[in-house]
Amino acid sequence: MKKSLLVSIGTLAVLTACNDENPAEFMYDHLEESVSIEMEMASIQEPLQTMEQEELAMYEEMLTISDIEDIVPLAEEAVSSAQERRSMMDEELEIVERSYEEFNEARNYMDDLDEEVLPYAEDVMSAMDERYDHYQELHSSYMTSIDLDIELYEMMKDEDIEIETLEEQHDIVNAAYENISSLNDEFNELTRQYNDRKIEFYEAADLNVTFE
Repeated sequence: MKKSLLVSIGTLAVLTACNDENPAEFMYDHLEESVSIEMEMASIQEPLQTMEQEELAMYEEMLTISDIEDIVPLAEEAVSSAQERRSMMDEELEIVERSYEEFNEARNYMDDLDEEVLPYAEDVMSAMDERYDHYQELHSSYMTSIDLDIELYEMMKDEDIEIETLEEQHDIVNAAYENISSLNDEFNELTRQYNDRKIEFYEAADLNVTFE
């Protein structure tokens, strides 16, 4: 039982020369501000992973205890932790939404791009749209897995629960984790593709940028 949601964040580019008449630079401003906003996710993901590991330890400890009175406090602590993770994921989603909203401001300048640069900008837009849609699926799956975690912890508090029922729920939780791991890998690959498209766009627009 381990989900470890760790999503890749866009590469931040720094523009070292400016031309106020270049619409690509106006796009650059919004694209990189979008990355800056998304970097706020880092402050959520590390504690989120720590809480996942602590919940796993609590669950494994519950499995070694025979007295229900000793299991209940651990189960309640695990439920509380899972509920806190749910709140943290709501915060992360809000960051992603703000980042995507900022990103979309860049679309306003595409009609002013040179004809030879426009296809590269369109590739950037398509890559981010696909990445954003995939994040929505990943987020939804992670939230569902939290609900499944809570169901499992609540079952542990029931002294009359049958072992077969617990094993079935455990298998459901593990299947959810495997799905999240797959979605997470796909999201990180889409992030890599987006970063590549963004670099290609900046190069096509002759923007003098360095990447951090």
